[in-house]
Order: sequence, then C-alpha cells, then structure tokens
Amino acid sequence: MADILKAGLGLFEVKRRDQEAIRQEAYDNGWEKGLNDAEALYAVTYRCSNCRKKIVVTSDAEKRAIREYMHEHGWSHSDCNNPGI
Repeated sequence: MADILKAGLGLFEVKRRDQEAIRQEAYDNGWEKGLNDAEALYAVTYRCSNCRKKIVVTSDAEKRAIREYMHEHGWSHSDCNNPGI
C-alpha cells in the first residue's frame, strides 16, 4: 500500500535511459548490420586449404593472383562467350 502511495506522489525514482545512450546504441546496431549486409553482398571469399575457414580477399597480392588465374583460365563475360545472343 505504501508503494502505491509513493508512486502516486511521484516519489519513486524512475530510471530512464539517456536519449544519447539510446541514440548511440541504435547507431551502433545499424552500423553493424550495414557492415554485415555489405560483406555478405560484396566480399570475395575463399576457404583456407588447411583449416577450411573463410578468408576474405583484401590484399593486393590476393587480388592480383585472382586476376591472373581468371585470365589464364579464360574467364570472360557470358555475352563474350556467346556472341549473337
């Protein structure tokens, strides 16, 4: 009963989160989601030949090796391989 009276008189301390903390949490969550979505769409990956864990292509050496491999093995646009389609 005493708690009801205290609540009615506004004597309970209401703990509210600071708006800036809420804003920062939302920003951080959005940033993380955007980063994950972008990686899923645009990252070039391959599996380690030893442990089979994912490796994300980031270095210039990896990019150069991929370009050379694709050129040596005749990779091209699908339209270039099927002229007249």
